[in-house]
Amino acid sequence: MNALKQKMLAIGLMILMLCSLWPSAILAEDGPAFSLSVSNPNPAVGEEIEVEIKAEHMDGMSAFELNLLYDPQLWETSGQHGVQYSSALRGFNFNVNPELLSEGHLRAVHAKFSNTTPDHGTVILGKVKLTAKASGADTLTLSNIKMEQANIWTDYMPNFQSQVVISAGQTEVVQAPVATPAPGQYSQAQSVTLSTATPGAEIYYTINGNEPDPASTKYTGAITVSSSLTIKAIAIKNGEKSQVASFQYVIQGSGDGNGDGGGSDSGSESGNGNGNGNGNGTGNTNTGGTNNGTKPKPSTGSKLEVKATSDANGTAQVKVDSAELQGVIDQAGGNRVSIAVQSEAGTKKVGVDLPMEQIRYAKTKKVHWIGIENALATVTLDLNFLQQKSAATSSSVQLSVSQADLSTLPAEARERIGANTVVYDLELKLDGKDLSPFKGKEVAVEIPYTLKPGESPSKVVIYSVSGDGQLEVVKNAKYDPATGKVSFNPDHTGKYFAAHVNVAFSDMSEAEWAREAVEALAARHAVNGVGDGQFDPNGEVTRAQFITMLVNLFDLADASAASSLSDVQEGAWYYAQVAAAQKLGIIEGKENGAFGVNDNITRQDMAVMMYRAAKALGIELKPASTESRFADQASIAGYASEAVAAMQQAGIVNGIGEGVFAPQGSSTRAQAAAVLYRIFGIN
Repeated sequence: MNALKQKMLAIGLMILMLCSLWPSAILAEDGPAFSLSVSNPNPAVGEEIEVEIKAEHMDGMSAFELNLLYDPQLWETSGQHGVQYSSALRGFNFNVNPELLSEGHLRAVHAKFSNTTPDHGTVILGKVKLTAKASGADTLTLSNIKMEQANIWTDYMPNFQSQVVISAGQTEVVQAPVATPAPGQYSQAQSVTLSTATPGAEIYYTINGNEPDPASTKYTGAITVSSSLTIKAIAIKNGEKSQVASFQYVIQGSGDGNGDGGGSDSGSESGNGNGNGNGNGTGNTNTGGTNNGTKPKPSTGSKLEVKATSDANGTAQVKVDSAELQGVIDQAGGNRVSIAVQSEAGTKKVGVDLPMEQIRYAKTKKVHWIGIENALATVTLDLNFLQQKSAATSSSVQLSVSQADLSTLPAEARERIGANTVVYDLELKLDGKDLSPFKGKEVAVEIPYTLKPGESPSKVVIYSVSGDGQLEVVKNAKYDPATGKVSFNPDHTGKYFAAHVNVAFSDMSEAEWAREAVEALAARHAVNGVGDGQFDPNGEVTRAQFITMLVNLFDLADASAASSLSDVQEGAWYYAQVAAAQKLGIIEGKENGAFGVNDNITRQDMAVMMYRAAKALGIELKPASTESRFADQASIAGYASEAVAAMQQAGIVNGIGEGVFAPQGSSTRAQAAAVLYRIFGIN
């Protein structure tokens, strides 16, 4: 009997021990289960599908992040038909990282903002609309979901996948644009409208002789034609292009027609060669005396092509003919003309002499820029800058670009630059006198760079090389993978080269959506890490830190600037940046006379500082969307309302979801870097 009691007691203890394990086992079984469903797994190009992301066994979540991966080559990622995300969860706002969409990654972060009852059971977390743009097979993947329940964050890896096969469907023939009124000769300016018979197609056009493409001017309204020009236009829908349509308009009396100019070959001042034509025929007058009666060299649109022969040292020197340049200026359909210098293979230096007489003439024709293209580089000059630097008696501008001799640099500089790097030496003179320094976009340069495997376009920068071999990064440089060139605005003549900066932080997985922005700004020395190879992307940003990032990114530092703000101490790490920003009117301080250097930057003040910086830099904030009135619009301070509206329309800052802007909300380091990178992208 005792043996039986002992046996039953042992069984009872085992049952109690098992019972203690049941709650955790049940929790594991009843934890969230995720699923992915697609409205149409076999769409055709141009058709839209809806992806629904669902969670079951929910138990009072307060925040979550979901990540959906797709092939950006197969789906529209921007514009009217780009990736669209929505969620009907009660009491939550959400934010989507737009910079990731073109990379095939939708990241949506949700946070509860009200005291509504938590969702339980089965809920639809969100819906994604995708529009097919190319045929092929794609595996939509719900890669990972981070969720906060009962103040505990859990990382789930559902890796749920759904196969979608896109068919080519019936390709729609896009009809070429037509123009009204019809091309031809007119005695006065015309208002030209463009249209296409294909519904939903967008029209792009040029007036400078170049072939139109999606990067050209988008047609949004009537084009005023006040002087003779040719409009070239193309219609595009769902990636399908129409034939290019060309419309030539001749406005009589505009001085840009195709007549012989009616000028005199004698060179007398009574015949100016402009008459009712473009003055490019036998009537051109040489203001220096007798006209030679020859026609200027033909040009393509507003481009003059000249050939240059290299000497034994690989130097090609060109003196641009005044009459030929004037002919191109007269034909210019826009505010820019180009000179293409064709040199022999192996040329190491190209020099170009431009007549100041024609540069002054170009200004009267509303030409603002002149570009000089050669095999080494393309240099674009602001004619206002040249005219301001010149005197009435100035005769010519001398531009040269050459491959620098690295052996002339200090050994330390040669080692840092690398033996295979091409360093370009830029010279710009007016009658032999150096025109440095340059400001803003007075001079623009493009040089080639071949992107190597594993390199990121956003981390390609330009370095300038000082006379003693010191290297300094040029922060405004941008690499265009389509052209294989880096463009930048130098502030002085001298030596420059392109390089890829391999900068990375070990903790960016915490904010993967901001990795490109953070690393691109770090490559330009505009932002720094916090030590030990980390960036601390989720750390908060103070007002002093943000204004320092902003001033550093756009090189706004001014050694002569001084700050009058009470808490800005001279010698502090942020002093020069705050002082420069105050001098430029980017910051004004608080009512108590302080700046609030250690206060966290608010979302509305971040918008204000960027908006004022854009004005100081002359950045045109083109609206990418219509103005949205936020649900908490009344909470936005009066001094910030204009800035917030402009930044929102330009796509620089957005709300946090549910139509809320949260003007007093703070910003993380990753978020600050992201908005700065966006405004950097449109500068």
